[in-house]
Amino acid sequence: LLSTLIKQTNEIHLPNTGKMKVANLELSILECLYNFDTTNKWYIEECIKKAIKKNGKSLDISILETIIKQGKHNTSLNRLYNLAKNPYPTLAEEIKKLIKKYGFILN
Repeated sequence: LLSTLIKQTNEIHLPNTGKMKVANLELSILECLYNFDTTNKWYIEECIKKAIKKNGKSLDISILETIIKQGKHNTSLNRLYNLAKNPYPTLAEEIKKLIKKYGFILN
């Protein structure tokens, strides 16, 4: 699993500290939606909505597919599906297809 997720990172160079791996947008969104504190739920969802509005057309569905194929982040994808319904219904439908194919729909 780690070898799959490490491929979903980008390496950046920070002055005085060296190289650091940072998750790509798709993995970052799923990680944020995975297990958040309920006191921060509104803030996290608003940040994700803003990211979807700004980058919704460029989200790579194949990355989401790679992650859910591993049996991970089903809950996160369900939450992302619900958040994407309004600004990007086509993105939401693509996510729903992935969930149905590799996971299960949560109510």
